[in-house]
Amino acid sequence: MIIDAKLNEGYVVLCVGSGTWHSFLVQNLGVSVECPQCGRTALSVKLAEDFAAMHDSKKCLAL
Repeated sequence: MIIDAKLNEGYVVLCVGSGTWHSFLVQNLGVSVECPQCGRTALSVKLAEDFAAMHDSKKCLAL
C-alpha cells in the first residue's frame, strides 16, 4: 500500500493486495489503514514516511 496523493477530502491510497492495483480514499490516518476491497492493512506512520520520502525525491528531480 502507498499514499498516492493528499487531497482536501483525504488521502488517496493505492493497494495491490488482491493482485491488481486498486485505490480508495481515507479521510483521516489513524493507527492503521485497512483496504476496503481486499482487507490488507498497513501502519499509517509507514505510509506517511514513504509518501514524504517519495515527495522529497520528486522535488530533487525537479531541480
